[in-house]
Amino acid sequence: MKQFVFFVVACLSSVLPVWSQTIDYAGAKFMVADSSNHEEIRTQVRCRITNTTDGPLVLLLTEDDINGVDKETAIKRKMFRNYGDFRLSMLAWEPNLLIEEHLSLVPQLFVKVLTKDDQFDLFIESKDTDAEMLKTTITNHLIIADEKVLSADKVGLSHFVEGVFEHNYNFPYDFIMIDFNYFQDFISKKGLIKYFQQLTNNL
Repeated sequence: MKQFVFFVVACLSSVLPVWSQTIDYAGAKFMVADSSNHEEIRTQVRCRITNTTDGPLVLLLTEDDINGVDKETAIKRKMFRNYGDFRLSMLAWEPNLLIEEHLSLVPQLFVKVLTKDDQFDLFIESKDTDAEMLKTTITNHLIIADEKVLSADKVGLSHFVEGVFEHNYNFPYDFIMIDFNYFQDFISKKGLIKYFQQLTNNL
């Protein structure tokens, strides 16, 4: 089925310097129409992260609402959470780790490392959720960590970035686009269950 985007209207824009990097939010409403004359209005928010530091930044998506949670606690909870028999923290110290191809494409296991001046765009869109809610959802579930935080005693993952590249685990694209309903499944822990069910069904 062919789909056509007819127009884009800006509805949200802000730039925030956070954790020694810049986060730029921009929003739009657009209409999608297909060959059967079905029309749908959708809202989209783009979160652009730019690394303005001299060292690498690690981006993670977390199931936890991290609003008001200190960085080290949020990162440790995410890194040491069990996903089957895998934890993201294993990337820092398991030299012979066997990882399923494209595992980092799953939001729960998403890892993106940005080097100096790199940019990454995270898009989230919905047909029935306003831009401010989409922005809040991204803000409350996006972790951005530098090497200083990863190396802190509370976290203890000083070799995490090195491990990500050694295992060829870094998310391979410059942006990710997520439907809001799918993201809600991720937050409620349902998304990974569905993913492992699909893997099982394919065996």
